[in-house]
Amino acid sequence: AWSQQAYLKASNAGVNDFFGSSVAIFGDTLVVGAEREASGTAGVNSTPNESADKAGAAYVFVRSSNTWSQQAYLKASNPGESDNFGTSVAVSGTTIAVGAVFEASSATGVNSTSDESANNAGAAYIFACPEPQFLVKAKFKSKRGKVRGVGSFNQGSKVTLKAKPKKDRKFLGWFENKKLITKKKKLVIKNLTANRSFVAKFK
Repeated sequence: AWSQQAYLKASNAGVNDFFGSSVAIFGDTLVVGAEREASGTAGVNSTPNESADKAGAAYVFVRSSNTWSQQAYLKASNPGESDNFGTSVAVSGTTIAVGAVFEASSATGVNSTSDESANNAGAAYIFACPEPQFLVKAKFKSKRGKVRGVGSFNQGSKVTLKAKPKKDRKFLGWFENKKLITKKKKLVIKNLTANRSFVAKFK
């Protein structure tokens, strides 16, 4: 059965901000647009004010163990009144796109200098966050066997560890925090979300 997991609000909720006018989710990342948010500040995680009516904003929330929290407050690099930044949002991996349907620059192409000479021309903005890196480590006694597959990996990676006992030795299993994970020689982590440290036991 369905149940509500979270009730989300902007960190700077205001009258007529229209928080929730657009939403997009990818895995454990959610982006919410507030197309009439009224701050005139620019960039990522700026301190909001109330100087640009309907400039718009977008908010990034992330989920960890079924708990959601706000990770970022996004604003256009050239915020303006009635630009409605956040009219549309999209997210894929660590890349976010935000539309501002009423942005008023006549500039063309990518990363051009904006102006205010084309009312309601519209614009789109791309935000990117480097993928976090996590370590997968394994302790073992080299006299009894060897392990392959450890290293540094991007978040969400599939990691495969393999244990190979030496001649006349036996593999007992993979352990983490002193708990047996599996007795199989191959250990697969399907979705890496944190540093992991294992012990490969041989006898």
